[in-house]
Amino acid sequence: MKRKTIAFTTVGQAELLESDLRPPADDEVLAADPGAARREKALALGADGRLDMSKILSTVYAPRKAPAVYQTLAGHPHDFPVGAVFDWKQLS
Repeated sequence: MKRKTIAFTTVGQAELLESDLRPPADDEVLAADPGAARREKALALGADGRLDMSKILSTVYAPRKAPAVYQTLAGHPHDFPVGAVFDWKQLS
């Protein structure tokens, strides 16, 4: 299967590109996003219990409050907590 994308080469000109539709390999993701390796390492440390997320996490929200949480984040990003998470167990 082929994926079609449009690449804008210059003002008013575009080029149709085709590529194989497949998930990127890990090394392709890391090359495209230099911060990905650091995020992967942080996630691994958290999963292993070697990174105490309680020091980062500052607020837990019920998912039903998501619209207000995102509105606050968009309107007042400097006042927003460093870490916020939705507790999906609070769905009702």
